[in-house]
Amino acid sequence: MVVSVLRQNGYTAFEAESGVAALAEMQRHKAEIGLVLSDVVMPDMDGLTLAQQLRKQMPKLPIILLSMHINEDTHWVTEESNFSFLPKPFESKQLLEAVRSILG
Repeated sequence: MVVSVLRQNGYTAFEAESGVAALAEMQRHKAEIGLVLSDVVMPDMDGLTLAQQLRKQMPKLPIILLSMHINEDTHWVTEESNFSFLPKPFESKQLLEAVRSILG
């Protein structure tokens, strides 16, 4: 749904089925990527670990973590790490607002 909404609204979007695959996609398209949206719960590598690894490579890369599993007790993870967070479920409008607020 995320990739479809982004593409329908004029964004170029790449997708990966896991954190490991996302790292590979990032290497292939590094120059084209201005924002990463990642689910927190994924196979092979969770989204927070992926985000931390991406930040080591590109410290200023904006990252939005998507999850139903971050709540008031765990929200500090995104705040302390300077990652944005979009709680699930969300509507297309909320997704686009989050993306536009970061990309301008």
